[in-house]
Amino acid sequence: MPPEYLGGDFANGGFELGETAPAGWQTSGIDETHRMFFQEGGARSGDRCARCEVDAGAEATWIKYHQGPIPVMPGTKYRFTAWVKAENIVGSAGWYIHVNGDQPQLINRSGTWNGTFDWREVVIEFEVPPTGTEFNCGTLLHGSGTAWFDDARLEALGETTVRISVGATERMELAPVAPQAGWDAAKEWTWRTPVVVRSFSDAASQALLVSVDMHRPRTLLAKHAGWRYDLPVRVIDPEAPGEPLPCTWVDARLLTVTGVAARTEKTLMVYWSAAKSPSGASQVVPLAEWASGELNLAQNGSLETAQGETAAGWPSAEEGQPVSARFTVKRVKGGVAGDWCLELNVPDNGEAVGWVGSRQSIPVQPQTRYLLGAYLSSEALSGNAMVHGHFRQADGSLSDFSPFFGTSPGVSGTQDWTFTSTQVTTPPDCAFIQVHLTMNITGIARHDGVVLLQADSGEVGGIEGADGGADERLSVWPVNPMVKVFHDDWPLAGQRVAKLYACRNEREPLQLALRANRATTLLVTPTGLTGPGGATLDAPAAYQVGTVPIDFPIGYASSTQPAYHRLKPTHPGSDGWAGQWPDPLIALHTPRVDVPAEETQALWFDFTIPTDARPGEYRGAVDIDAEGEKLTVPVTLTVWPHVLPERKHCKSIYDLRSGPGWDLFPGDDRQAMVESWYRFLSEYDVSPGLIYPDPQFKYENGKLSIDYTGFDRSCEVLFDELHANAAYTPWFFYALGWAYPPKQYFGHEPFTPEWNAIFQGALADFYAHCKARGWDQYFVYYLSDEPHESVPGVVDNLNRIADLAREAVPDILVYSSTWTHIKGLDNHLNLWGIGPHGSFPIPEVEQRRTEGDRFWFTTDG
Repeated sequence: MPPEYLGGDFANGGFELGETAPAGWQTSGIDETHRMFFQEGGARSGDRCARCEVDAGAEATWIKYHQGPIPVMPGTKYRFTAWVKAENIVGSAGWYIHVNGDQPQLINRSGTWNGTFDWREVVIEFEVPPTGTEFNCGTLLHGSGTAWFDDARLEALGETTVRISVGATERMELAPVAPQAGWDAAKEWTWRTPVVVRSFSDAASQALLVSVDMHRPRTLLAKHAGWRYDLPVRVIDPEAPGEPLPCTWVDARLLTVTGVAARTEKTLMVYWSAAKSPSGASQVVPLAEWASGELNLAQNGSLETAQGETAAGWPSAEEGQPVSARFTVKRVKGGVAGDWCLELNVPDNGEAVGWVGSRQSIPVQPQTRYLLGAYLSSEALSGNAMVHGHFRQADGSLSDFSPFFGTSPGVSGTQDWTFTSTQVTTPPDCAFIQVHLTMNITGIARHDGVVLLQADSGEVGGIEGADGGADERLSVWPVNPMVKVFHDDWPLAGQRVAKLYACRNEREPLQLALRANRATTLLVTPTGLTGPGGATLDAPAAYQVGTVPIDFPIGYASSTQPAYHRLKPTHPGSDGWAGQWPDPLIALHTPRVDVPAEETQALWFDFTIPTDARPGEYRGAVDIDAEGEKLTVPVTLTVWPHVLPERKHCKSIYDLRSGPGWDLFPGDDRQAMVESWYRFLSEYDVSPGLIYPDPQFKYENGKLSIDYTGFDRSCEVLFDELHANAAYTPWFFYALGWAYPPKQYFGHEPFTPEWNAIFQGALADFYAHCKARGWDQYFVYYLSDEPHESVPGVVDNLNRIADLAREAVPDILVYSSTWTHIKGLDNHLNLWGIGPHGSFPIPEVEQRRTEGDRFWFTTDG
């Protein structure tokens, strides 16, 4: 059957359905000179059609309405028909189709004409190749002029019957093994979380390693302990309640061992305490001790057994080379899982480094969860090192299902012993996990305590309190606005008074959390504030914090599975968890707020402090009526005498742009939509990054011309009226991203004399135009997003373009979001976008600052 990401059948080929846009169709490539319209009247049939307009002299692009992916059957013949009408087309106008599968564009065909013509039919017949799975189609106007589109249709020629048979429902009954009634812990154990362990096997397990993702309860309960994450736990087995089970922490995963009978569902209880040394806590076993334990599937994981100078069970080699003198591997003293560790040394002699080090293939079961971990330390590493894993089939070949994975965190430079790990689920064709203690960089890496453990997952439940949450019908407490409030947050102890501090000409938020022991409807009324000498501040704007469902903490993931498989991630890629996550602020237009039973809600209040506010302490309240029961949360706001400038010094950019297939500024009055977004962002001192509309660049008869009309209007609003302090140069100048090559300019190849003249001439003209209006100081030249420096040619191309830019505009800021220190860009970039987590080492930041470079923090999500 088609995978979930494929849409349904081809739809709305006549463009009759939809309100402001045709249903089922997406746009791509639109800007001020390339425009798409959902037109009323003028259709070939019916009432509506699509229209595309491209200005004379505008760059030829692939602007379009498009639809897909639509599932198609390999070996089946199809006919696509559609109609097009055109006026003054320079280039081509018509329709295109693509068929994708194991490779993109297995079929790429189009029907086009130029000039002026009445309605013409495009007919394309094709047979889906054996590896084809999806069909895409769209309108086409590559050049300039106006074209109309209507009456598209896709039909199969012949039988395409898919038969599905559904078997009988099967059910497996699991016998419950429940905890005893009551609270099996002293008073200092304030909370607990049930953990369900299921055995679907017909055989009992006397020692089953259970891995439990505790990110959610550990993070939420850390709020009650001054953000101390290492809270003690007490793990209770219902079959042996008198003695807590020993456990081990791997990041935020709790590991413990328990016996599980065949076909049972056992519930462990994990108790938590905010005390530092409560009585009756589980013994925490260092993971290094597991390396020599019976559950470790890795042979000689402690590296204590020698074989010559190296470790038994860990042969070393350079990948693809029978013999290599590029590295050495030997056992040395100073391990953490015993006396010894394994040292990998790759000298920095200027020669290329392949993948060198030690490996071990370990038999495993398919579709089974495993934990891979090890301790790493390093000296003078030239890059990042981790433990790698390969899924391999029984014949030793790589798995067909995303065979590569690695542990985190890695080590770089010189670092002390660091535990690095990951958890994975083996694919269905997997017979071995090959563990790689390898790297392709120079320096010294030491490994110890290598573990590969089969780790069944325990399912953690909600947080339960010792008092059952029954003391108060409604609890209300203030929460730092930087902290997210989740549905299973418990009330924080402390004073129920909100204390705020702000400068004049500033906004200051207040967040309140509310939890009720039964479903309750509240009436929430924030008051204005009264301060010194009777001065007043307006009541704040009120919002309810909404949530969005997260079904897996995926991060970045990829898969090589066939297209007909349901693509499901096998291991987390972030420190989050599945569930409802707080995100949107939903304006409260009425005071009514519904609070479900035992489900914490958050309210948000935005106070605005005007420039002329009198300094001092202001008092007010948030009044809450809980079906007749009244609560008041006192609010004090101290206004400092400082006045923040209209144009702030701290630069903050939130990219205001839409991805393929939708338009951020729908409707006829795009300028009004743009300005409404700008005004919204400016309320929070945030810049939109790119400015819409772009200047209009045209190239005719060897001469470049630039129309700044719409662009200037937006700049006047953004910089002169709203006092924004940062923006990116127009997208026209964006050089390349990732590993893509530089783009052409009006058909001229990169770095030809014509290309250089267009690029430098346009950039110099742009900055001169902005300087005359006082805007040049706010722009940075966005050179590239996350360049793939390991791909040949990428760094050289960026350096050439950066140098051309600095030659054309000597004081220009050239920016790239590199995250890390790409040393090949030194003295070419002068504004770096770096990760906030230390990915660009601080000493190197300081060194580059002495060269005059500047730094911004870049974030994703």
